[in-house]
Amino acid sequence: MSDIEPISDEELAEADRRYRDERTSCASYIVDHFPKMAARIREQDWSFDLWYKAEMRGIQMWRDANPGSELTIPSAARHTFWLITQIERLEAEKADLKDWLTKAIADRHGALPRTGRGIGKTVLQGVLHQLEKEG
Repeated sequence: MSDIEPISDEELAEADRRYRDERTSCASYIVDHFPKMAARIREQDWSFDLWYKAEMRGIQMWRDANPGSELTIPSAARHTFWLITQIERLEAEKADLKDWLTKAIADRHGALPRTGRGIGKTVLQGVLHQLEKEG
């Protein structure tokens, strides 16, 4: 004798109905949420790729500026500090260039250096305008 009671036909039918409802509900959930989930995965993947490629570009710039460091990856703090100092250095060079261009354009005596390429005030004004537009 077994301690398991037999299942009535009504109970079996109810269990079958619940199973079908749950399966339909689950399938409908997947159909509704899969596109959203796939979009979130693509967005996360895109964000990671963007960050990773930027990080690798920065590391390659650091390696190029530090010969003999081809197999070295700088710490995040050291790398960030190095990048900030490079930006500050380039911003200072840009400011110096803007000052020089402003003086060269304002020079009424034609003391611009002759390059042999015919660079005149119009070209210099265009370069200055572009620098000012970029900030």
